[in-house]
Amino acid sequence: PPRLVFSVYHDLVRQRPTEIDFVNGEITRLAMGCGREAPYNAEVVRTVHALESSGGKEFLSRDEVVRRFRQL
Repeated sequence: PPRLVFSVYHDLVRQRPTEIDFVNGEITRLAMGCGREAPYNAEVVRTVHALESSGGKEFLSRDEVVRRFRQL
């Protein structure tokens, strides 16, 4: 099958702001408002913000992403 490429990736490559705060960030905020946590969504937000700060020059390997999520 063709490779799936997400819009966040396109935004990062083009050095444009992503919609991560409006998607995963909103889920994180809603969970907090209910006294709950959404650790995986929060990690996605942190990771994408770090990648945005790199100016599209830094990406993570699949193994690094898996490692980060297993630590949660």
